[in-house]
Order: sequence, then C-alpha cells, then structure tokens
Amino acid sequence: GKFARNITVLAGGAAMGQVITVLVSPILTRIYTPEDFGVFGVYASILGIVTAVASLRYEYALPLPEKDDDAANILILCFLLLLIITFLTSMVIYSLGDRIVIWTNVPRLSSYLWLVPLGVFGAGIYQILNYWAVRKRNFTRIAQTKISRGVVRATLQVGVGFMYPGPLGLLLGQFAGEVAGSIS
Repeated sequence: GKFARNITVLAGGAAMGQVITVLVSPILTRIYTPEDFGVFGVYASILGIVTAVASLRYEYALPLPEKDDDAANILILCFLLLLIITFLTSMVIYSLGDRIVIWTNVPRLSSYLWLVPLGVFGAGIYQILNYWAVRKRNFTRIAQTKISRGVVRATLQVGVGFMYPGPLGLLLGQFAGEVAGSIS
C-alpha cells in the first residue's frame, strides 16, 4: 500500500544518492591524496559530532504534534537553537582552533576550520527541514533531496579538485551538498 510505496521512494532516493557517491569515487581517488581524505575525514567527524546536537535534537519532535501551529513553534525553536549552536561553534573554532589542530594531529586542518560552522549550519538546516518534510509526509521530496545532495557534492568535489589541489574541494562539496538538499 501507501506505506510500502513511501518506503520504496525513500530507499530509492537514498540508494541513488549513494550510487552517485560510488560512481564518482574512482575520480576522487585520482584527484585527491590520502592526506586530503584524512583532512576531510577529521572535518566530517567534527561536523558529525556538532551537527548531532545542532538543534538539540528537537527536530525529532517535529512530526509529533497534531496541530501545525505547535509544530511550527518547534520548527522556529529548532532554527533558533541551530543559530546559537552555530555561533558557539564559531567561537570555539576561533578561540581553540590551534588546539583542535593539535588534538586531531592534522596540521592541514587549520586552513579549513572556518568551514566547520558553515557546515554545521548547512547540515543543521537540512536535518530540520528533513523532519518537517516527514511531518508533511512529503517522502518524494526527501528522496529528491538525497539525490540532489549527491549530485551537487560530487560535482563540486570533482570540479574544485581539478582546479585547486588540496582538500578544499572535498570540504566545499560536503557543505554544498547539504545546502542543495536544504534548498530542494
């Protein structure tokens, strides 16, 4: 029935997003060095940890209320919390950036720490809007966002990688993928 169709749509969108990543992987491994992937891995780890609490997980509550007004209030709360966490992340990066580089033992990361707050903001917006789409049962749109994230991420990672050596393309591609998912 409808439930199975929704699951199929979501799974198909997620699969297509992953297929894009797999197809572009051989190109990325020829453009970027292992060190570039190391910087990207540490960046993605930091981003994943901070993004997990970017709106203090209130986005999980978006599908729950019966009234849209109540859900809209939670949505606003999520965006406010995201702004606060993004600001705090910026302050931590600004004040402890050198320490973070030492703790992670990745000196090349220092040039790219400025992208962490942007990445938190982009990924946080995507998470919040994703749960809003779940509330609205707009599973086709969620599947489309998975595909657009993959396409934009891959395009930027390849394009920037050819133009500029270093991990910048991997990091910008990650950020742009989140933004593209949010926009779509």
